[in-house]
Amino acid sequence: FYQTYYRPDNIVIVIVGDVNADDIRPSLERYFGRIPSQKSQLPELATTEEKQIGERQVVIEFDAQPEVMLAYHKPVYPNKDDIYFSVLHALLNDGRSSIFHKELVQDKKLATAIYTTEAPGEKYPSLFIVGATPRQGVSYEKLISAIRDIFTRIANNGVDVNLLESAKRRVLVGFLNSLDDNEHLADLLGKSELLYGDWNRILEMYEVVGSTTVNDMK
Repeated sequence: FYQTYYRPDNIVIVIVGDVNADDIRPSLERYFGRIPSQKSQLPELATTEEKQIGERQVVIEFDAQPEVMLAYHKPVYPNKDDIYFSVLHALLNDGRSSIFHKELVQDKKLATAIYTTEAPGEKYPSLFIVGATPRQGVSYEKLISAIRDIFTRIANNGVDVNLLESAKRRVLVGFLNSLDDNEHLADLLGKSELLYGDWNRILEMYEVVGSTTVNDMK
């Protein structure tokens, strides 16, 4: 594994801080210059998931607090839909004013907790995931139906413009906060260069968030 992947053409080095490129180059050459280059090509992705032509459902029963999870296939950047999912996360699940918390936890009292996340990674198509804990006495079928109703409503009618603008601001502020210290800035730059081949892509992603519309959410 080490010999296959730890090679100069598969490494991104990020240095953030009050440094001069000419001053730091000798140290980089001393520590990294001795890593041998490889004539072989990096391995391509070996397997892909079979095309899904219908819903898959799994029910596991044991003595524990009930939990439901829904997962939807999604693309990754540079497909713009990936950025719209970032706004969707904020819209549905960021704070007590978010759609999921207000409707399913506070108003309808169907869930005691609900969250959204993505897995397993960002280089290849992944999953948008909703996880929720039904309130005592609420069936998981009823909770899943309510979650799907919200998705259907957004797909058909969009979302309130003020809620959308608030969600976009939260995403943008979170991005700007990630630039506050050298460690997070280095991580962001390296991640963008490694995944997308260009650290400038993070600026493009920032602009896409700012220009997201109601139709993009639909």
